[in-house]
Amino acid sequence: MADKGFGVREIDLIGGDGGTPFIESPNNLNLNANTVGVSTNMTVGGTLSVGTDATNRTELGIRSIGIGTTNAAGRDAGINTAPGTLIYDTVLGLQVYTGMQWRTVAGTSVDAGGGAGGNMAIVVTSSDIANSGDVLGTDFNYDQFGCGGNNTSPQLTWTVTGTNTDVASFRLRVTDEDANDFIHWSVDGITAATGSIAQNGTFSGSPTINATGYAPNAVRANGWGGACPPPGDTHTYNIVITAHDAGGAAVTQDGVAITSNTLQFVRGN
Repeated sequence: MADKGFGVREIDLIGGDGGTPFIESPNNLNLNANTVGVSTNMTVGGTLSVGTDATNRTELGIRSIGIGTTNAAGRDAGINTAPGTLIYDTVLGLQVYTGMQWRTVAGTSVDAGGGAGGNMAIVVTSSDIANSGDVLGTDFNYDQFGCGGNNTSPQLTWTVTGTNTDVASFRLRVTDEDANDFIHWSVDGITAATGSIAQNGTFSGSPTINATGYAPNAVRANGWGGACPPPGDTHTYNIVITAHDAGGAAVTQDGVAITSNTLQFVRGN
């Protein structure tokens, strides 16, 4: 073993017959330098860590370590990205690749538009649904197909906390999770200033009222098509509000779409 005075400026390793060189040590292999570069093609067999002494790490100038793709350009290009890959993005913060998408695990941005985690939140409630999962009365059933209702649309209120300058409108969806997410209410372009709709009410402005799963049958003018589970069945209905930009695209914060809680109600027939 070389003593501490031994210095090596560069080591070129060439694997036999053009293969991958292999370094094996019975003990730990320690890399101690101001900058440690880890190639995107490097394979780590065990645990890769950076010291345990915070003071020592600071003295060495070590701030973070990336495994796999180590910059935002590589992340966006999807180069050599494996599940568990970590990068530090100066706008978003520390991100990890899940195998399907990048998720920010420690956000740093407070900029409008991109938003920081928790910077904007939407909570949807209803005076007709005291507790998520309440069983609504038959008035909220559809008024056709023997469902015996009045096609009453529920009152909704959505409360927004925080801000995000990319948000131009909201989108409402009510679906039946027990019927392959059959659509009962679908409205796009709800003005950002709107925060509620009364029972059987209409939306302010000129949002786009989309057809429900009942189309071309007539539904309420505000777009609602009531619950109508098959006889003897009880179905669960989900109410969600999402935020969208001027082009209609979902607005994200830290790579995740801004979505309200899911308010639920139950209807039987």
